Amino acid sequence: IAFMKYLFFLFLIFSCPDFLLAQKGKKKAAGEQYPGWFASGYFAFQNSNVRVREDENWNMIYKSVTFFQGGSGRAGGVQAGYGFNPKLDLLLGASFGKQSIVQTSNFPISFIDPTQYGATEQIGAHRFVTIHSLEVPIEARYKFLIGRAFSVYPSLGGLLVFTTHKKQDVEAYLDNGAVATHPANDFSLANDRPFNVAIQAKLGFRLQLAKPLFIKVEPFYKWYLAKEQLLTEFANTNLRSFGVWVGMEYVLGFQQL
Repeated sequence: IAFMKYLFFLFLIFSCPDFLLAQKGKKKAAGEQYPGWFASGYFAFQNSNVRVREDENWNMIYKSVTFFQGGSGRAGGVQAGYGFNPKLDLLLGASFGKQSIVQTSNFPISFIDPTQYGATEQIGAHRFVTIHSLEVPIEARYKFLIGRAFSVYPSLGGLLVFTTHKKQDVEAYLDNGAVATHPANDFSLANDRPFNVAIQAKLGFRLQLAKPLFIKVEPFYKWYLAKEQLLTEFANTNLRSFGVWVGMEYVLGFQQL
Protein backbone atom coordinates (compact mmCIF):
# COMPACT_ATOMS: atom_id res chain seq x y z
CA ILE A 1 0.00 0.00 0.00
CA ALA A 2 2.86 2.40 0.85
CA PHE A 3 4.41 1.62 -2.54
CA MET A 4 1.14 2.49 -4.34
CA LYS A 5 0.95 5.80 -2.48
CA TYR A 6 4.51 6.56 -3.62
CA LEU A 7 3.63 5.86 -7.29
CA PHE A 8 0.52 8.02 -7.03
CA PHE A 9 2.60 10.87 -5.61
CA LEU A 10 5.08 10.61 -8.53
CA PHE A 11 2.19 10.61 -11.00
CA LEU A 12 0.90 13.89 -9.57
CA ILE A 13 4.34 15.46 -9.86
CA PHE A 14 4.93 14.59 -13.52
CA SER A 15 1.40 14.88 -14.88
CA CYS A 16 0.48 18.10 -13.08
CA PRO A 17 3.46 20.45 -12.61
CA ASP A 18 1.21 23.00 -10.92
CA PHE A 19 0.89 20.56 -8.01
CA LEU A 20 4.30 21.40 -6.54
CA LEU A 21 3.95 25.10 -7.23
CA ALA A 22 0.64 25.11 -5.40
CA GLN A 23 2.36 23.58 -2.37
CA LYS A 24 4.65 26.67 -2.27
CA GLY A 25 1.78 29.12 -2.71
CA LYS A 26 2.78 29.92 -6.30
CA LYS A 27 0.99 29.52 -9.61
CA LYS A 28 2.54 28.83 -13.01
CA ALA A 29 2.32 31.81 -15.38
CA ALA A 30 0.13 31.40 -18.45
CA GLY A 31 2.11 30.65 -21.62
CA GLU A 32 2.09 32.77 -24.77
CA GLN A 33 -0.76 32.15 -27.21
CA TYR A 34 -0.43 31.85 -30.98
CA PRO A 35 -2.96 31.16 -33.79
CA GLY A 36 -3.81 27.50 -34.27
CA TRP A 37 -6.55 26.95 -36.85
CA PHE A 38 -7.39 29.95 -39.03
CA ALA A 39 -9.27 30.82 -42.23
CA SER A 40 -9.00 33.65 -44.74
CA GLY A 41 -10.65 35.14 -47.80
CA TYR A 42 -8.79 37.19 -50.40
CA PHE A 43 -8.73 38.61 -53.89
CA ALA A 44 -5.88 39.31 -56.29
CA PHE A 45 -4.84 41.54 -59.15
CA GLN A 46 -2.34 39.93 -61.49
CA ASN A 47 -0.41 40.42 -64.71
CA SER A 48 0.47 37.46 -66.92
CA ASN A 49 3.00 37.01 -69.68
CA VAL A 50 4.26 34.26 -71.97
CA ARG A 51 7.63 32.61 -71.68
CA VAL A 52 8.78 30.82 -74.83
CA ARG A 53 10.99 27.75 -74.73
CA GLU A 54 12.96 28.47 -77.86
CA ASP A 55 13.91 25.73 -80.29
CA GLU A 56 14.76 25.52 -83.99
CA ASN A 57 11.09 25.60 -85.02
CA TRP A 58 10.44 28.76 -83.02
CA ASN A 59 13.58 30.55 -84.21
CA MET A 60 12.89 29.79 -87.89
CA ILE A 61 9.14 30.44 -88.09
CA TYR A 62 7.81 32.48 -85.18
CA LYS A 63 10.50 34.48 -83.40
CA SER A 64 10.79 37.42 -85.80
CA VAL A 65 7.07 37.85 -86.42
CA THR A 66 5.28 36.92 -83.19
CA PHE A 67 4.97 39.40 -80.34
CA PHE A 68 3.24 39.01 -76.99
CA GLN A 69 2.23 41.51 -74.35
CA GLY A 70 1.29 40.91 -70.75
CA GLY A 71 -2.36 41.15 -69.84
CA SER A 72 -4.21 41.88 -66.62
CA GLY A 73 -6.36 39.50 -64.61
CA ARG A 74 -7.97 38.96 -61.26
CA ALA A 75 -8.83 36.15 -58.87
CA GLY A 76 -10.57 35.43 -55.59
CA GLY A 77 -10.37 32.57 -53.14
CA VAL A 78 -10.34 31.14 -49.63
CA GLN A 79 -7.72 29.45 -47.46
CA ALA A 80 -7.57 27.44 -44.26
CA GLY A 81 -4.43 26.86 -42.26
CA TYR A 82 -2.84 25.50 -39.12
CA GLY A 83 -0.05 26.99 -37.02
CA PHE A 84 2.50 24.44 -35.79
CA ASN A 85 4.23 27.10 -33.69
CA PRO A 86 4.26 30.93 -33.56
CA LYS A 87 6.30 31.11 -36.78
CA LEU A 88 5.48 28.13 -39.03
CA ASP A 89 2.07 27.68 -40.75
CA LEU A 90 0.71 25.28 -43.36
CA LEU A 91 -2.13 26.48 -45.64
CA LEU A 92 -4.51 24.87 -48.14
CA GLY A 93 -6.93 26.80 -50.33
CA ALA A 94 -8.85 27.21 -53.57
CA SER A 95 -9.18 30.18 -55.91
CA PHE A 96 -10.88 30.95 -59.19
CA GLY A 97 -9.69 33.61 -61.57
CA LYS A 98 -8.74 34.69 -65.05
CA GLN A 99 -5.59 35.70 -66.85
CA SER A 100 -5.17 37.40 -70.19
CA ILE A 101 -2.47 37.64 -72.85
CA VAL A 102 -2.28 39.95 -75.86
CA GLN A 103 -0.82 38.73 -79.16
CA THR A 104 -0.03 41.54 -81.59
CA SER A 105 0.97 39.59 -84.73
CA ASN A 106 1.12 36.25 -86.53
CA PHE A 107 -2.28 34.77 -85.88
CA PRO A 108 -4.88 33.70 -88.44
CA ILE A 109 -7.40 36.45 -89.08
CA SER A 110 -10.13 36.84 -91.64
CA PHE A 111 -9.93 39.81 -93.97
CA ILE A 112 -12.10 42.78 -93.12
CA ASP A 113 -13.27 45.17 -95.81
CA PRO A 114 -12.03 48.57 -94.52
CA THR A 115 -14.48 50.44 -96.76
CA GLN A 116 -17.35 49.15 -94.62
CA TYR A 117 -15.89 51.27 -91.81
CA GLY A 118 -14.99 54.31 -93.92
CA ALA A 119 -11.29 53.37 -94.07
CA THR A 120 -8.89 52.37 -96.83
CA GLU A 121 -6.76 49.69 -95.16
CA GLN A 122 -6.27 47.57 -92.07
CA ILE A 123 -3.08 48.55 -90.23
CA GLY A 124 -3.00 46.04 -87.38
CA ALA A 125 -4.84 43.74 -85.04
CA HIS A 126 -4.73 42.49 -81.47
CA ARG A 127 -5.77 39.09 -80.21
CA PHE A 128 -6.82 38.93 -76.57
CA VAL A 129 -6.72 35.44 -75.07
CA THR A 130 -8.45 34.94 -71.70
CA ILE A 131 -7.82 31.85 -69.58
CA HIS A 132 -10.18 30.90 -66.73
CA SER A 133 -8.91 28.43 -64.15
CA LEU A 134 -9.47 26.90 -60.74
CA GLU A 135 -6.30 26.71 -58.63
CA VAL A 136 -5.73 24.66 -55.49
CA PRO A 137 -2.64 25.88 -53.59
CA ILE A 138 -0.82 24.27 -50.68
CA GLU A 139 1.93 26.33 -49.10
CA ALA A 140 4.11 26.80 -46.06
CA ARG A 141 4.95 30.19 -44.57
CA TYR A 142 7.49 31.27 -41.98
CA LYS A 143 6.65 34.41 -40.02
CA PHE A 144 9.06 36.97 -38.64
CA LEU A 145 7.26 38.82 -35.85
CA ILE A 146 7.82 42.57 -35.53
CA GLY A 147 6.31 43.77 -32.29
CA ARG A 148 3.04 42.25 -31.14
CA ALA A 149 0.83 43.11 -34.12
CA PHE A 150 2.92 42.99 -37.31
CA SER A 151 4.65 40.15 -39.14
CA VAL A 152 6.53 39.60 -42.39
CA TYR A 153 6.64 36.16 -43.94
CA PRO A 154 8.02 34.46 -47.04
CA SER A 155 5.98 31.51 -48.31
CA LEU A 156 6.49 28.85 -50.93
CA GLY A 157 3.98 26.39 -52.32
CA GLY A 158 2.64 24.38 -55.20
CA LEU A 159 -0.64 24.71 -57.07
CA LEU A 160 -2.84 22.28 -58.95
CA VAL A 161 -4.31 24.25 -61.87
CA PHE A 162 -7.53 23.21 -63.61
CA THR A 163 -8.15 25.28 -66.74
CA THR A 164 -11.90 25.56 -67.26
CA HIS A 165 -12.15 27.80 -70.33
CA LYS A 166 -10.07 29.61 -72.96
CA LYS A 167 -11.52 32.39 -75.08
CA GLN A 168 -10.25 34.87 -77.65
CA ASP A 169 -11.38 38.33 -78.68
CA VAL A 170 -9.93 39.78 -81.89
CA GLU A 171 -9.94 43.44 -82.91
CA ALA A 172 -8.66 45.03 -86.12
CA TYR A 173 -7.33 48.59 -86.32
CA LEU A 174 -8.01 50.67 -89.44
CA ASP A 175 -6.21 53.68 -90.86
CA ASN A 176 -9.04 56.07 -89.97
CA GLY A 177 -8.86 55.16 -86.27
CA ALA A 178 -11.82 52.79 -86.30
CA VAL A 179 -11.72 49.48 -84.44
CA ALA A 180 -13.40 46.61 -86.26
CA THR A 181 -14.50 43.26 -84.90
CA HIS A 182 -13.15 40.20 -86.66
CA PRO A 183 -15.34 37.19 -87.48
CA ALA A 184 -13.00 35.24 -85.17
CA ASN A 185 -14.05 37.43 -82.25
CA ASP A 186 -15.68 35.97 -79.13
CA PHE A 187 -14.54 32.45 -79.92
CA SER A 188 -13.90 29.62 -77.45
CA LEU A 189 -10.48 28.03 -77.95
CA ALA A 190 -9.56 24.38 -77.63
CA ASN A 191 -8.60 23.59 -74.04
CA ASP A 192 -5.50 21.60 -74.98
CA ARG A 193 -4.18 21.37 -71.42
CA PRO A 194 -6.97 21.27 -68.82
CA PHE A 195 -4.52 20.43 -66.02
CA ASN A 196 -1.26 22.11 -65.06
CA VAL A 197 1.06 22.49 -62.08
CA ALA A 198 2.56 25.74 -60.80
CA ILE A 199 4.98 26.97 -58.15
CA GLN A 200 4.15 30.13 -56.22
CA ALA A 201 6.41 32.32 -54.08
CA LYS A 202 5.10 35.14 -51.87
CA LEU A 203 6.37 37.79 -49.52
CA GLY A 204 3.55 38.59 -47.12
CA PHE A 205 2.82 41.42 -44.68
CA ARG A 206 0.23 40.88 -41.92
CA LEU A 207 -1.22 43.35 -39.41
CA GLN A 208 -3.36 42.38 -36.42
CA LEU A 209 -6.54 44.48 -36.19
CA ALA A 210 -8.06 42.61 -33.25
CA LYS A 211 -7.07 39.49 -31.34
CA PRO A 212 -8.65 37.07 -33.85
CA LEU A 213 -8.51 39.29 -36.97
CA PHE A 214 -5.65 40.14 -39.35
CA ILE A 215 -5.33 41.98 -42.65
CA LYS A 216 -2.67 40.72 -45.06
CA VAL A 217 -1.02 41.81 -48.31
CA GLU A 218 0.99 39.28 -50.33
CA PRO A 219 2.94 40.13 -53.51
CA PHE A 220 3.41 36.88 -55.46
CA TYR A 221 5.07 35.31 -58.48
CA LYS A 222 3.84 32.11 -60.16
CA TRP A 223 5.55 29.72 -62.57
CA TYR A 224 3.30 27.40 -64.60
CA LEU A 225 5.48 24.36 -65.27
CA ALA A 226 3.77 22.44 -68.09
CA LYS A 227 4.05 23.92 -71.57
CA GLU A 228 0.92 24.39 -73.66
CA GLN A 229 -0.46 25.94 -76.81
CA LEU A 230 -1.48 29.40 -75.71
CA LEU A 231 -1.56 31.71 -78.70
CA THR A 232 -0.26 29.93 -81.81
CA GLU A 233 0.15 26.41 -83.09
CA PHE A 234 3.55 26.50 -81.42
CA ALA A 235 3.13 24.70 -78.08
CA ASN A 236 6.42 25.45 -76.30
CA THR A 237 5.03 28.27 -74.18
CA ASN A 238 4.55 28.71 -70.44
CA LEU A 239 2.66 31.25 -68.40
CA ARG A 240 4.21 33.46 -65.75
CA SER A 241 2.10 35.63 -63.46
CA PHE A 242 2.84 38.24 -60.83
CA GLY A 243 0.57 40.38 -58.73
CA VAL A 244 -0.69 40.92 -55.20
CA TRP A 245 -3.16 39.11 -52.93
CA VAL A 246 -5.14 41.20 -50.41
CA GLY A 247 -7.27 39.54 -47.76
CA MET A 248 -8.50 39.10 -44.20
CA GLU A 249 -7.50 36.28 -41.87
CA TYR A 250 -9.58 35.11 -38.91
CA VAL A 251 -8.22 32.90 -36.13
CA LEU A 252 -10.61 30.09 -35.22
CA GLY A 253 -8.65 29.00 -32.17
CA PHE A 254 -5.49 29.89 -30.27
CA GLN A 255 -2.90 27.47 -28.95
CA GLN A 256 -0.73 27.68 -25.86
CA LEU A 257 3.04 27.53 -25.95
